[in-house]
Amino acid sequence: MSDEVLRRIHADMTNRGFDALVVASPENFAYAAGFVVPSQPLMRWRHAMMVIPIDGDPGVVVVDMEESTVRDQVQGGDIRVWGEFSDDPMQVLARLLSDGCALLSDVTDTDELIVVR
Repeated sequence: MSDEVLRRIHADMTNRGFDALVVASPENFAYAAGFVVPSQPLMRWRHAMMVIPIDGDPGVVVVDMEESTVRDQVQGGDIRVWGEFSDDPMQVLARLLSDGCALLSDVTDTDELIVVR
């Protein structure tokens, strides 16, 4: 993640009063992370998601088939891996959020955007 992208995201989050942003679409993940998870644009169910807190390092949720690619690209932060044939990626995301990547006082869920206030 580039410092400039993180600065822009944090500025927008501050203006909107968000404590964290969950990036879930392949396009938004690529923008925020600065790289494309190779299989995600074609197999959208292979969720790669990023939780960007207003303070602290981002956390990432990634399918096991893409773990090494993501670990090679992501510096710092909490990386959680879900098994494509054994896990529910939304449960892994929920654990990441509840483990302190973001404080859950109010969560808004739209199609591809989860807002934490």
